[in-house]
Amino acid sequence: MWFRKSLIAIVMIAGIGAVPATAEPLSLEPNAEWKLREYEDKCRISRTFGADKDQVTLWVDQGGEAPAYNLTAIGRPMRNPYGPNIAVQFAPEPEYFRAYVAAKSSKGRPVVSLFGLRLTPTMEERALLGLESELPEQAEQSETYLPGAPRAPTTISEMTPERLAAITELRLGRALMKPIVLKTGSLTDPLAELQLCAEKVANAITRNTALAAIPPQPTEVARWAKIIQEGYPKYLIRAGEEASVSVRLTINKTGRPSYCEVTAVEGLTSFNDTVCLLLLRHATFNPALNAEGQSLVAQYSTRVTFRLN
Repeated sequence: MWFRKSLIAIVMIAGIGAVPATAEPLSLEPNAEWKLREYEDKCRISRTFGADKDQVTLWVDQGGEAPAYNLTAIGRPMRNPYGPNIAVQFAPEPEYFRAYVAAKSSKGRPVVSLFGLRLTPTMEERALLGLESELPEQAEQSETYLPGAPRAPTTISEMTPERLAAITELRLGRALMKPIVLKTGSLTDPLAELQLCAEKVANAITRNTALAAIPPQPTEVARWAKIIQEGYPKYLIRAGEEASVSVRLTINKTGRPSYCEVTAVEGLTSFNDTVCLLLLRHATFNPALNAEGQSLVAQYSTRVTFRLN
């Protein structure tokens, strides 16, 4: 069922989740500067917003060269999320929706994590949101659909400096008890520093992967493959959508996947979030080893296929 390049086939049926009512947003100003930290498997910029019971700590992680981010928000305003998706908006770019993981920190604070975020929705997501007529001039489709051919992902071209500079807020809502607005200010400089750090780390991980005497080895596959099987997005089942998603995982020295990058998709890009989220949360590995038997941070490639009966 699996090897280093593996395939997980998914087959199931289900329904669709409810959408919570909206409320007045909680607007939070920053109370500290951005901080950059480099790890062996990723880079992180962090900042705190608000104060007292409303304080939120924001982590933005990047583990590869592509401008896609894992976002973690920690604090009481993130408590008790409900429903399958959180609304995300790097305003004034359009809002879009993402699956999420809810947990608690080691200090008992509520945590919400999202994986593989971009600063703006894809063309596919814009179409689903009815925003086709509002595409910026720089937006373009990465592939042309041909009758009978597998559908490739549709994307928005990389953010221009002008559009990036215009982003001053991160808005989170829908699944939260009260929508949150984090007054981030300009993201141009902090994301540029994060990008440089992530490229350095990604190059080191690529070298480790090439030099590893033993690559990462998946463990307990039957357990986490079943969880992924049960995670077929309900709204995509209802729509009759299928997909095959190829990903590259970063496996840290303890054997945990810490970063997920989608490398190819046949089908809707809406499947990307589910694949990365479930693999990052549930997949387990023995880490890569060098010739001396020491653990390495390295990459592992796999493919997940969703098929309906």
